[in-house]
Amino acid sequence: MAQDPFFNPKLGSSADGWAEQMGEIRVPAAKLFSHPTRLSNIYSASIETVLLDPETVPGSTANLRIEHRTTKSLHGYRDVGRRAGARTWIERVSVGSERDFHERLVYDARSADNANVAHIFHRHLAVLGLAKKRLGVGGDDCLILLEKESTRFSHDLFRLAGYETFETNLPVRANLLLVDFNFRAPYHLLPFVATLEPANLNAGLPRKIFISRRGTRRLTNEASIVALLREHGFQTVYFEEMPLAEQWSIARYATSIVAIHGAALGFLATKGAAPLASFELLEFFSPGLVVDCFRKYSAILGGAWTGCRGRLTPEFLRCLEGPAPKAMEGANFELDPRTIERALAAMKETP
Repeated sequence: MAQDPFFNPKLGSSADGWAEQMGEIRVPAAKLFSHPTRLSNIYSASIETVLLDPETVPGSTANLRIEHRTTKSLHGYRDVGRRAGARTWIERVSVGSERDFHERLVYDARSADNANVAHIFHRHLAVLGLAKKRLGVGGDDCLILLEKESTRFSHDLFRLAGYETFETNLPVRANLLLVDFNFRAPYHLLPFVATLEPANLNAGLPRKIFISRRGTRRLTNEASIVALLREHGFQTVYFEEMPLAEQWSIARYATSIVAIHGAALGFLATKGAAPLASFELLEFFSPGLVVDCFRKYSAILGGAWTGCRGRLTPEFLRCLEGPAPKAMEGANFELDPRTIERALAAMKETP
């Protein structure tokens, strides 16, 4: 790892596991282009260029260890409601107050909500990649705990990375793979996801892709945007309609990515550490959900980032300035093709 500018394993191994100190992440200055408005000139709606200053994500330390102990129950981690409570009660009646896996190595993934692909990548698969790289613990060694009635894709994604999964809401006694890390800023561990790369990925998929959406946060003028991007060589894909292995392959090998902000961009973590990966990302935002997480993903994974923000309607504006600013995060939105042309041109100018 000496060639990697982001990682500096100063602490190293001990009898208890591995401690790794990671340096700060430097997030370059970037540009966000708006849907044309009259905010800067009442007589003529124009595209505004929002200049985003460079940022720094502070360094962090990850401490990995294996301990023989008992986990919390699902309810000990988070409030999950009555249905999960009923499932827990039924399981307790059936098997007892806890499950005992004896000397089996177990990683408890129930501490986070796994209904989002990106969360699974940066909250769990990045940790498992670090454990495989530093402790030699891989899918053949470690069982993943999920809550009862977890999503199908959460099982499939862990299995694609090589891990067996098991559902329970009860406390579990086993040899536990544990990590202490600041998950409010999870970006440092992302390059370790590449350690889990599945075999037989399809490297023959398009290098220029547009990841659109079928569900929430759709483009109301999608047809015109798809046509524009096709002229620039981009092929439109819908990750909701694809097997996870194909999603992994597309994200892993694409070099130019245009995408509506969403969990599908969690697959960027498959690219591995800079400077091994090189890509450019143009991210489309609904005015109801402009966030910078994938700008930071790009910074540590070797990508260049640019953004486009959709049309700011009175409904979006009232929401953003009200007590619940994220109330319209899933709303559909319009994006002017001229904004995209401006962003594509700026991407070509990026060194």
